[in-house]
Amino acid sequence: MQNFIRIISLLCIAFILFSCKQESNVKQVDFYHWRANYSLPANASTLLQRAESKRLYLRFFDVDYIEKQSKIFPKATLLIPEDTKITSVQEVVPVVYITNRVFEHAKTSAAINALAIQVADKINRLLAKDFFAKVSVPEIQIDCDWTLSTRASYFKFLEVLKQKSVFVTPNRKLSVTLRLHQIKYAEKTGVPPTDIGVLMLYNMGDLGDINEPNSILNLETTKKYLGNLNRYPLPLTMAFPYYDWAVLYREDKLAGIINYFTEEMLVQNFKKTATPNMYRATKDAYLNGNFIYANDVIRYESVQLSELKQLKQLIDRKYARNYSVILYHVNALLFQNQSTDELFKIFGK
Repeated sequence: MQNFIRIISLLCIAFILFSCKQESNVKQVDFYHWRANYSLPANASTLLQRAESKRLYLRFFDVDYIEKQSKIFPKATLLIPEDTKITSVQEVVPVVYITNRVFEHAKTSAAINALAIQVADKINRLLAKDFFAKVSVPEIQIDCDWTLSTRASYFKFLEVLKQKSVFVTPNRKLSVTLRLHQIKYAEKTGVPPTDIGVLMLYNMGDLGDINEPNSILNLETTKKYLGNLNRYPLPLTMAFPYYDWAVLYREDKLAGIINYFTEEMLVQNFKKTATPNMYRATKDAYLNGNFIYANDVIRYESVQLSELKQLKQLIDRKYARNYSVILYHVNALLFQNQSTDELFKIFGK
């Protein structure tokens, strides 16, 4: 009898422990804003409140090497309408995307210093114009997919940038994006001299391959690259995908990406093929700045909540520390067209 009571007691305790909501290992959930024109969806306030988010990662501008002029130039600068007030968030993180070919040309100390000055000054000008005294800026983020041949130049740029006036503010951090291969092969690719690494858990497939099932997210591919995740020396933030798009092919070759692709566009202009998520254009059309010819093919790609949950579970198994999450991106139609309750439950919100 005593053994029976003991077993029942243990079962009750196990049930209680299992039923209790475990503390999430996600410290906070924030968002990327990746459009060149600043705009938040109508439900942004509700969205940010539901995520308990106070921070927005804003792409400020890109930097690229222009072949025709043989010069490095900023482009795609964020435009904020004069009558727009940044009231939805308390913190803004400027994000600067720099193409790898910039560092194929900026190799000397003078060129790297000039680039760091250019980037820092432009960030400061945009902050002064649109953000000072409105929000705090705890972090600056650089997004670059460096290679072995550009590593030295890129890492030197990060060191020099940290010395510029944009980092005069006390405790302001520098974060950089990381790709999966830079985690798996860290000894070969190197660890950037920065405060925070942001692991991009998306855009892992080959866009140029018409047979690629989903270039946004592939869980089997992800699994192959996370063996060294817990040993990576930088504190990590995880960037999760929650967006969709249409990848356009013409004569089996990549012709472009159609963002903010809607079901209405699909129904009106395309016919389903035998391949899942592949559609063929039935007529010429002009969609979101892309001209579509009859017989062009698109692959519609998206992220399902079930896949996102599996990705979160995979990261938790491979990474023992607490981490922050950035969702890419706040302007995605998925946030406007679907309930986000299940999404945020995945991250313990």
